[in-house]
Amino acid sequence: QGAVAAIKTFLKNVKPSDNVGLSFFDKQIAPLDQENRDQIVQSLEKNVPRGATPLQKAIFHGVDVLYDQSKRQKGCGDYFLVVVSDGESSDGDVLPACEYALRKRIPIVAIGLCFRNSSALTQAKYATYTSAASVAQLEKALLEVAAEVEVED
Repeated sequence: QGAVAAIKTFLKNVKPSDNVGLSFFDKQIAPLDQENRDQIVQSLEKNVPRGATPLQKAIFHGVDVLYDQSKRQKGCGDYFLVVVSDGESSDGDVLPACEYALRKRIPIVAIGLCFRNSSALTQAKYATYTSAASVAQLEKALLEVAAEVEVED
């Protein structure tokens, strides 16, 4: 429940003109849009994922969604894939997915707990990583992402 509260705070701090979407791993719950904040919150409250953590598949999926949006907008705008997870990938090393994101020019912001230091998500070449061992740290990290989006504009 704490993570849901942190994401709600994040959504309140992202500009209304910013497109935000939500995916649980490789399933898109709320497509990229400017008017879907309520849908995202409702989905979070109903669908908190538990169990396996297929991060590799999730990163490939998220990159594809953002890259397709970038093409539709003819490259205009800034795109960030925000990965929030409490565990290691259960579907293999995330390095191929991180390299894919790099090739597609989609920056990854990873916020996590329990990532090994050897994970590509903790390496500056592939992602901006913040460890969040508490709800307060998760909220702070998400607010920093929202502030970064403001600076980029």
